[in-house]
Amino acid sequence: MVSVNSLDITRRPLIVPEDSFIEVDDISSSLRCEVVLDGKDRFKVDKIVECTNFSQSANVIRMKKDSTTVSALAKKVQLADELLNMPPSSKLLLKTLEYEGSLTQKELVAKTLLPDRTVRLALRHLLDKGYVKRRVSLRDTRQRIYEIPK
Repeated sequence: MVSVNSLDITRRPLIVPEDSFIEVDDISSSLRCEVVLDGKDRFKVDKIVECTNFSQSANVIRMKKDSTTVSALAKKVQLADELLNMPPSSKLLLKTLEYEGSLTQKELVAKTLLPDRTVRLALRHLLDKGYVKRRVSLRDTRQRIYEIPK
């Protein structure tokens, strides 16, 4: 089972014994709650979700250690671990840049409603850790544009 809660960026799977019976109850939300099966099938949830082992076994894919997929997954897990210890302002800036794309410091202040000094310190932290890169604006060489490296 993997939580897809948008607040839990680690999305770590819950691994349980094969013969487990899992029940999630008291589900309530002002929005529609859904269960996603196998990453594609969506079902509306009212109050309770019950899960048991399926009779057929799953196919497992083994990857080589030097695979790009393995390194990408390892990088994502490492980033999630580091994000847990990151200041909230840095997390907010990182998410804002992720959703909005490249922004100047002034635009980040306007979008996040954080004080200018807090944005400056958070950007310095993100730059030092390598999560964000800075480039000069082509329109105005005095401005710096911050973005998440590809």
